[in-house]
Amino acid sequence: MATCIPNTKHSISDFILGNLVLPVMTDCHAHLNDPNLEGFLESFRNGANAQLRIFSNSTDIASSKKNLQLASVFPSVEAFVGIHPELFLHHPQMSKEKLDDMCSEIGLLADDSSGIGEIGLDPKYGNFDLQINAMERQLEIAESRRDLPISIHARVAISECFDALSSYNIRNRVLFHWFSGTESELRKAHLLGYFTSFGLPALFSKRVGSLIASSDSGLLLAETDAPVVFESISKRMPITPFAIASVIFQMSIIRGISFDEMREMNERNSDEYLKRKPH
Repeated sequence: MATCIPNTKHSISDFILGNLVLPVMTDCHAHLNDPNLEGFLESFRNGANAQLRIFSNSTDIASSKKNLQLASVFPSVEAFVGIHPELFLHHPQMSKEKLDDMCSEIGLLADDSSGIGEIGLDPKYGNFDLQINAMERQLEIAESRRDLPISIHARVAISECFDALSSYNIRNRVLFHWFSGTESELRKAHLLGYFTSFGLPALFSKRVGSLIASSDSGLLLAETDAPVVFESISKRMPITPFAIASVIFQMSIIRGISFDEMREMNERNSDEYLKRKPH
């Protein structure tokens, strides 16, 4: 009898012999526009798009336009447009007038997008007042387009992001991606109906594992944030969305359910986040 891979219904021989056609898995947060993913996109063009659905987030105007172009080519890509707080690290002299122009352009690009993101706050990137201004302008865009979900970056600024969201009549679905807050912040996020997602730290971080175990089963999502680099995992090579299978597998172990059940949970929640009918 073939040995089964733990927490799945499939045997090792299924994988080795290529007898298994994997069902669709969703990576709820990646950056396909990044040049480090050109090699992955070649695999995607050659058929990997049949197994992966990817929510591709943006960081500025150029990446927003690139993600919209990719979404027009690949039906399994959902393009999010937005201005990331890291912009202010690279452009410390950014003027409010220039930022206003950029946010206005994001408002136009949003008409063809699947969501608003990645937006948010991060003290690490400096110019916090202008970061707040950028987030507020983009929340105004989201407020007027309630069908578009929002993807939030909130490193060491979760309470500030909660405050910003509460200042607007946000009826959109909200995701705190790569959630790194406390257990109490996780509970508050879920009480407010916000989704939270986790990536590869699930494989080695006990704290992240505890957050995943405590997460509301209807508000939990898996992501890679590709092409993030983990030297301990990928030896300085960028992670690709293919790693979503590892994230989902580890989540299944943490929550004590099968891989198939965890994958199906991630798909249901991804559909709910996008407000799309399940495939």
